[in-house]
Amino acid sequence: MKKEKIAAFLAAAAVFTGTCCSAHPHPFSVAPVISASAADYENGTLGSLTYQKHADHIVIAKCAQDASGILQIPASIADLPVTEIADQAFRDCALLVNIKLPDSLVSIGNDAFSGCAQLTTITVPEQVKHIGAGAFAECGLLASIRLQDGLLTLGEGAFRNDRSLARIVLPDTVTSLGNECFSGCSNLSSVTLSSSLAGIPVGAFDACTSLVRITLPEKTRELSPYAFRNCTALQSVSMGGSLQSIGSCAFSGCTSLSSADIPATVREIGNEAFRDCAGLVRCTLHDGIQSIGQGCFRDCTSLQSITLPDSVAKIDSNLFRGCTALESAVLSANITSIPAYFFYECKNLREIVIPENVRTIETYAFFGCDAMKKLTVSKGCTEIKSSAFQKCSALQDVSLAFGLKNISNDAFRECTGLKKIVLPDSVVSIGATAFASCAALESVTLPDALTAIQDSTFYGCTALREISIPKNVTAIAENAFSYCEELHAVTILNPDCEIASDGDVFANKYNIHNATIYGYADSTAKTYADAFGYAFALVGTEKKPDTPDDPQNPQNPQNPDDPQTPDQPKQLLRGDANRNGEVDGGDAQFVLSAFADVVSGNELDLTSEQFSAADVDGDHMLTAMDAQYILSYYLQNVVMNVPTTWNDLLPAVKET
Repeated sequence: MKKEKIAAFLAAAAVFTGTCCSAHPHPFSVAPVISASAADYENGTLGSLTYQKHADHIVIAKCAQDASGILQIPASIADLPVTEIADQAFRDCALLVNIKLPDSLVSIGNDAFSGCAQLTTITVPEQVKHIGAGAFAECGLLASIRLQDGLLTLGEGAFRNDRSLARIVLPDTVTSLGNECFSGCSNLSSVTLSSSLAGIPVGAFDACTSLVRITLPEKTRELSPYAFRNCTALQSVSMGGSLQSIGSCAFSGCTSLSSADIPATVREIGNEAFRDCAGLVRCTLHDGIQSIGQGCFRDCTSLQSITLPDSVAKIDSNLFRGCTALESAVLSANITSIPAYFFYECKNLREIVIPENVRTIETYAFFGCDAMKKLTVSKGCTEIKSSAFQKCSALQDVSLAFGLKNISNDAFRECTGLKKIVLPDSVVSIGATAFASCAALESVTLPDALTAIQDSTFYGCTALREISIPKNVTAIAENAFSYCEELHAVTILNPDCEIASDGDVFANKYNIHNATIYGYADSTAKTYADAFGYAFALVGTEKKPDTPDDPQNPQNPQNPDDPQTPDQPKQLLRGDANRNGEVDGGDAQFVLSAFADVVSGNELDLTSEQFSAADVDGDHMLTAMDAQYILSYYLQNVVMNVPTTWNDLLPAVKET
């Protein structure tokens, strides 16, 4: 025998990485297990085995790849006890069916038996203290493993992807499991955990798709990320009395889990912890929990109700997104915001009360909550952000408390059941299209503090009959009340209010101007009405009933106080080149024909008003681009019913 000298080096263990819902990104890497007694040794062979003879023990170093059937490892060689199986000693010995380990064994190294594809059963002797990383990984036929009292640790991925393993009992002496220890054991249906485990490691039982129930030991304080992810048969979880944290994606994809009782000891639930638990009907959160991560219950499509206890102070986005069966939700009094996408498309949510400590309702928080009929926003809320309640089509009863300042773009857009809205006087800003396409909206009370009405704010509110614009409003943008088909009375209380310079601001369907504008003499309201053919009356004049179909009451009666006569030229709608009172495809064709005349050198037969209306890009020329802009404007607003202004089409051109 030849004497050799070896030096032991420990490699860093691999860190579990990867996203919640993806598969494991890469196989684990492992550190070599080197005996503390490693020193001088002699190599030797015994049958198919290669061993290392140390001064006081034997290490089995290697087994021949062609070894087959049943293999008995002796308890001693050369009168020395066999105490260790070295790293990778039996790796990929695919013909071995049964390996009998000696009672003298103390340690099993990393990957020691990994890839033993025919191995069906193994008994780990009671003196074994450590099983290394990947020791029995990828043993596809291993159906039975017996672990005995005395075992202390199991390494990372020790039994990973043992797809025939049906049952495992961890003796109470086990204090530590490595990451992914039993991940991918798809036939594992019964697990008994050691009472000494303080934590369940990352991915420990990930994708154990036959596991039906699990009981966490009373001493367990931490459930690490991915611990039971994609355990699709898991129906029952008992979390013990000491658990403090549930890691990200710990139970995500557990589609058979119907209920979860989170103990009062838990302080934190991580991101997406219960995501895609499609069978989860009930989840009880006890007082004591403080933080719930983003997407925690996302796409739990059977969850019917939820109560966030007042101990909860920190919540994150997407928390209940896609919980389509959720009917009721009670929020913690101590949260300060409703995060983005919080109840996104919770299509059965009936009612919500926003607690007083909430300052902001973030973007898309309640988007698509089709069944929500009642909304109460308490006095602490100062801002409702964009699309927060968009497409809440059943919303009818909205109570907004004083203190609210800003309502952002699209906040209540397409709330087609909303009939009345009273905005508190604290509101100073309403964003573009905030109430657009609220088709049933009949009554709007605007706040005195409001300073501007943005582009298309009430576009397409087809049931709105009249509106009073407060005196502090200094500007009304394009299409603010366009396509409000029933609008017949607009009162503008600021005589100097700047109104967008086209005829669409208060237009009814297809640029028909049925509304009477009420304002002051010498006001911008009167100037606007005169310019675009609206009836005008002084503020305080009795409003006449709107009967646009009555032949005795024309749609656009001439104001008797208007000095303009029928013979005087009237400014045309921007884009209305053919003078038919609306912007349509005919105008685009008209301009294109006129452009052809220009190119051919023919004289243009247009009035100055027509030329001004046709020159939509304001370059003082008539070109094919003008025709293209007009056609785009018509297609967007009329054919596709998408609110679009000239500024949207011509961002670099100042409105004229």
